[in-house]
Amino acid sequence: MPIGLDTHELIKDLKASGFSDEQAESVVRGIRQAQDLSVSNLASKADLAEIRSEIAALRSELLAEIAALRSELFAEIAALRSEFSAEIASIRGEMAIMRSQLEAKIEAAKADTIKWVVGVGFAQVATILAVLKMFPGGHP
Repeated sequence: MPIGLDTHELIKDLKASGFSDEQAESVVRGIRQAQDLSVSNLASKADLAEIRSEIAALRSELLAEIAALRSELFAEIAALRSEFSAEIASIRGEMAIMRSQLEAKIEAAKADTIKWVVGVGFAQVATILAVLKMFPGGHP
């Protein structure tokens, strides 16, 4: 909405100040162009309302995209959790098998150790008896 400018009154004032007709009209024309330029760049209420509605539409689109991304992210997280749970269960199963195998090997080593200790013990007793038979008289 342009601001009113009384060009006739302005031309009269300029002439009274010593401007020629051409100079006064030229100055008024320049002022009028500047005024038209500055007024044409102003936003109207309708312009602002249109921008507001565009911003609201963009906001709605953005919120919808964010919701979709959030949903997708939650789905990915759930899939990863499921995958990790399966891997953890698999690792636990493998560890249980390895533990059983290790316990079996320890038991076997324990049995072998006992056999060797008993065998060496009998060998020592046999050696002692053999030495005693070789020297039947005993100690001097």
